[in-house]
Amino acid sequence: MFAGIGGLVWGGCFAVFTKRVQLILDVQAGQIVKRKRSFLGYTQDVYPLDALRAAKLEETRSDGSTMYRPVLVMDGQPNLPVVSYYTNGSGPRRTAEAINGWLDARKSATQLDSGG
Repeated sequence: MFAGIGGLVWGGCFAVFTKRVQLILDVQAGQIVKRKRSFLGYTQDVYPLDALRAAKLEETRSDGSTMYRPVLVMDGQPNLPVVSYYTNGSGPRRTAEAINGWLDARKSATQLDSGG
């Protein structure tokens, strides 16, 4: 009986708290698509790609430790968090570096195309 109740509680927590975030930087459409999917539903937000300037780490302190989350630095609007939670792992840094690397490559390709 306890195993069954424990399994139901664990399954309920898993269903409520598990989320998948997908960030699409679509050059052809000129937009950033942020998709969030969970067992409870699906949302999608769209932002202009031209407003994206960089990605950086936002930090918070809790119980003496510093935690981070990646945010998109947007021109003319507030920073856009990629995820809603903060963590002390290496994921936020890798995410910000990947986005900034993509932006740098796009900028270099644009300069090559324009001959400058």
